[in-house]
Amino acid sequence: MKRSRLIVDRFKECSENGEISMSDELHLLNYLINRYQFTSVADYARHEGITITGANKRLEAGKVQYVNLAGRNLIFLSKNNE
Repeated sequence: MKRSRLIVDRFKECSENGEISMSDELHLLNYLINRYQFTSVADYARHEGITITGANKRLEAGKVQYVNLAGRNLIFLSKNNE
């Protein structure tokens, strides 16, 4: 098993067992969002010069990477998108 997979599995286990505080989890989430330069669908559409509907169609087609966080899609701006 790859080391990264072990880390993910261990993190999940610690989270479920209460070994990691919510504060620590939120710090990690904030770090990841900042590291990977996620942006809203509206900001992505502005950046690309397309409509929000067009941006959502790209999401549905799998043309951009995104995460859904609390019901809100955040798009990963890769170097190819910049």
